[in-house]
Amino acid sequence: EDLGYRQTVVRALGERLRPGAAVVPALQNALCSAANPRLMDSAAEGLARQGEPGVAALGEVLAQERQGGSRRSAVCDGLGRAAGTTARDLLVHETKTASGRNRLPAFEALKARANDPVVDELRVPLARDKDVLVASTAVGQLAEHRRAEAPALALELSRRIDDRATPDQHALLQRSERQSQTLAGLRDILLP
Repeated sequence: EDLGYRQTVVRALGERLRPGAAVVPALQNALCSAANPRLMDSAAEGLARQGEPGVAALGEVLAQERQGGSRRSAVCDGLGRAAGTTARDLLVHETKTASGRNRLPAFEALKARANDPVVDELRVPLARDKDVLVASTAVGQLAEHRRAEAPALALELSRRIDDRATPDQHALLQRSERQSQTLAGLRDILLP
């Protein structure tokens, strides 16, 4: 089969919620058999649009995947697009149980979840993580969602970042600090 043809079929199947039992297994099969990362992404996105059965299928694939692979990243992105607490809980669990930077795909997929106490409870300890990239990602998410903890955590992180940090890590920290300063300034103005 031609990759372009498979991509078109997978996109057509997953473009919207479809009734019927055959769509989820077909998309899950496409995800599991794909060798191309774009096809994996399309299948995972399609599963995310299939409601709870699609999320359950993504959870099954996630449980079978090794850390650090393209399929795992696609599944995490798909779960990040899915609505509901089941997808969130799968991503939180994956973030807590993965090690090192393998936590990032699941954690980054939680980025859009604002005012969610379960996710915010995860972000605060990760903002103090020994891995600067993980910590700066967490501080960035807290600042983006205007959480009260963001300014102090950004300052704490800036004190421990060193010359070995990458330019991306420095940029993320600076963005977090700017957002945190804006938040702190607004808090001072609104709550004298």
